[in-house]
Amino acid sequence: MIPVHILWTEPFKNNHKKIESCIHMFLSATKIKEVYGEVHIITDRYGEYLIRNLGLPYDKVHLGLDQATPNFTFPDAKVIAYKLLSDSIPGYLYFDFDVFITKPVPKKNIIVQCDEGATPYPYRIYQYLLDKGIEFCFDYSLKDLRFFNMGLFRCLDKRIIYEYYESYFTTKYKNQYVKLDDVLIPQYVMFLEQTYIYKVLQKNGLLDQVYEHYPRHINQFNDVELHIELDKANAIMDAYHNTDLDFEGYYHSPSDINNIEKTGYTHLMYFKTEEKVLEDVAEYAFKNYPKEFAKLMVNLKCLC
Repeated sequence: MIPVHILWTEPFKNNHKKIESCIHMFLSATKIKEVYGEVHIITDRYGEYLIRNLGLPYDKVHLGLDQATPNFTFPDAKVIAYKLLSDSIPGYLYFDFDVFITKPVPKKNIIVQCDEGATPYPYRIYQYLLDKGIEFCFDYSLKDLRFFNMGLFRCLDKRIIYEYYESYFTTKYKNQYVKLDDVLIPQYVMFLEQTYIYKVLQKNGLLDQVYEHYPRHINQFNDVELHIELDKANAIMDAYHNTDLDFEGYYHSPSDINNIEKTGYTHLMYFKTEEKVLEDVAEYAFKNYPKEFAKLMVNLKCLC
């Protein structure tokens, strides 16, 4: 399995996001390389420029994400990348660049980080999108309204990747004239990214072959607290909360870098915006890779 990151640089118009993301990429790639001996990345032309000038530790840079135009989203770019990688690196193992590991991932044909379970979140997004007139490629029963966390992903069957890609972009193009509140568009594409892989695997009778690397019942070892206030997206979707349904509660990933020796796997997810988490990641990188991290920070200062 060849580990790979995906970098689409359109969101990097914000310098703070660029700096934080490059620190995450540096540490994630370094940790992956310690385990696997190599790490690749697929990106666009500006991403290639950043990687070269920042000295990020990638062994090979693959291009192709310039086809993700500015009106795209990061999940759009990821689904494009999954398809491109299935042709160039069959059997790749994808990691989000805010995932850090100390142990190898077992070699399985289909891998996700986890099934997030029956939580209220996908249910609320789905009901909102239906009300707005979104048409899906799949029919959903209540048990299908669950996310596969794609912080980690592998699928050896190219046919599945192609069907996933086609259904994802068919839905986007078919619904391109449906007016959505701007703050809900990220929820819309996340819903497609994380439920469509579930539905494609279900359609092909492969759900029982999915390996969950860090399933929700394992201890998360989180010593950080989430302080994100109720945002506009949640406020809009509040109308779709159904207290009569039997939900399992929200999923929290193993997001504390200081406990990585206990978990072997850390995914910052939505914790990445917490000031304490940002400080912990930078401190960990400086403590364990002082020369390399100092060089990165000097290079970032010059570029930003």
